[in-house]
Amino acid sequence: MRLLKTAMREGRTAWLQAFAARPAASRLTTPVISISFDDVPRSAFEFARPMLNDAGLKATFYACLGMSPQEQALHLGPDELLTLVREGHEVGCHTFSHYRLYGGSAAELAADAQRNRLALQALDLGVSSLHFSYPFGHVSFTAKRVLAPHYASMRSSRPGVNSGRVDLNCLKAVPLYEERKPLVLLEASIQRTGRCNGWLILYTHGVCESPGPHDLSIGSFTRVLERCAATGWPILPVGAASRTLSGAPAT
Repeated sequence: MRLLKTAMREGRTAWLQAFAARPAASRLTTPVISISFDDVPRSAFEFARPMLNDAGLKATFYACLGMSPQEQALHLGPDELLTLVREGHEVGCHTFSHYRLYGGSAAELAADAQRNRLALQALDLGVSSLHFSYPFGHVSFTAKRVLAPHYASMRSSRPGVNSGRVDLNCLKAVPLYEERKPLVLLEASIQRTGRCNGWLILYTHGVCESPGPHDLSIGSFTRVLERCAATGWPILPVGAASRTLSGAPAT
C-alpha cells in the first residue's frame, strides 16, 4: 500500500511538472541541501535562526506580509525580515494573505503574490529576484504560467528530490513535521539525494518547544541540522542552490 501511494504521488508530481514548466538540466557535481520555512512563524526566527547562524548555515524564509492582524502577530514582520537578510538568509514570497488556490483562481493568486512581492521589495531587501512558495502546496498549470515571469523559482510541497530534468516552476520538497517522523523521512531523503546526486529542499513552519502539526521541535531541528551537516554537502538557500544547477560553484 505504501509503495502504491508513493507511486501515485510521484505520478501526480510528474504530471504537474509536465506542462507550463521551466526546465533546467541539473549539472550538479555533488548533492545540495536547502532548508526553508513557510509563512513564517516567529518561532522560526526566535529558535531556528540562531541555531542556523551558530552552525554557519543560511536558509530561505517564505514570508506573508498581509495575514489577518491576529495571524500576523504570530508571524514575521518587516523588522525580522530585514534582520534575516542582514544575516545572509534569503526571504521569499508566499503571497500576501496566504492565498488558497483551491476555491480561488490563478489570477487572484498572482495578484495576491504581486502584492506581497511589492511589499517585500519596498523593504529594500537588496534582492533583484524573489523565490516563491505555493501556499498550502496548491499548484495548477495556470498558476505556474502566470507566476513564472515574476520569480526565479517556485517551490511546491510535492514530495521528492530535484534531479535530472528539474522544473523550476514546481520544485519538489520534503516536509519536516514533528508528528510525521521527520528524522526517518530525512534519512530516507538524504539517501535518495545521494543516489541521484540531487537537490534536496526541506521545509517546515515553526520550530518550538511545543510544535503544532506543521512545526518541528527544537530537539528535532537540532538533529536535522546535525544530519545535514554530516553529509558534507553544501547547504544553501534556495536561490543559491538553484544557481548551482547549471554548474555554478556552490557558495
